[in-house]
Amino acid sequence: MAESREEQQARTVSSLQDAAQHRTAALQAAEEATRHVRDAVLAARAAGVSVRRAAWAGEVSPDTVNTWVQQARGEALAAARHQLTQSSNPQRRGLHLPFRYPTTTVYVGRRPVRLFMESGGERGDILSAAYAHVMAGDPDLAPDPAAAESVVDTILEQLAGLPSAAPVREVLAAVDHRSMDELMARLDRAARMLLEAPREVWQPALLPHLPLRFQRATFAGFTAACQTLDAVLAGPCGGHAPGALVCLSDGELAVVTEARWTPGTDAPTGYLVTPGKVGRTETTVAADQLAPVDHQDEQ
Repeated sequence: MAESREEQQARTVSSLQDAAQHRTAALQAAEEATRHVRDAVLAARAAGVSVRRAAWAGEVSPDTVNTWVQQARGEALAAARHQLTQSSNPQRRGLHLPFRYPTTTVYVGRRPVRLFMESGGERGDILSAAYAHVMAGDPDLAPDPAAAESVVDTILEQLAGLPSAAPVREVLAAVDHRSMDELMARLDRAARMLLEAPREVWQPALLPHLPLRFQRATFAGFTAACQTLDAVLAGPCGGHAPGALVCLSDGELAVVTEARWTPGTDAPTGYLVTPGKVGRTETTVAADQLAPVDHQDEQ
């Protein structure tokens, strides 16, 4: 029985849809393959492979290699500018600093010590809440916008030799943040002094500024938030940042986990440290009872 006109049209439309779906799948596969080749080319260029050799190995033109490199550099610089702009913004700095200081493990002897630990962004929530509270009490803690923009531009100038395939975290780790930290020091210090206060002081201060998802029962991320502020504040005033290896008065090595701050003083007055001997618990030591140790001197 011959097809009706309607049946013939329905069959050809179905065939057309199948062809279009195959084409879409092929284009997606080609785009994915191109991304893989682009990533490999960028990695090759970052490793010092010449443009010509990278083009030959990747089966693309030298112009394509150069275009990808320039695009990648532009993307990395844009991501770095975004992070640095967040760093200079009191409303966003709390989100930037955890990116700059990811969870890490340091060792004192064979004893591992975890720093900046968090599981779901709680550290950023606490930092943002602390900044919001102190800013509400003293809006002048915010930096001058023009000065902030100038500092961002100055830091970006350090990236003239930026590797084309460098992830933004590596880019930020490669630059000197001291000018930014100096700009934000009054704000950071005010937030850290809030977190140094007794729990009955900082807890009600933070609560109005925390998101609904935050685990108010545990305040997870609080220690990591303190460590993060210690990391940006301790170094410029001659103190020990979390992760610093120090020597106790009895000669034992320890690693700093937190600084202790006293109102009216410029530098930490004490430190919470983890001794290298397994079994010894964290202890608070006065600042004048510690001496810095080079990692090569670790026993």
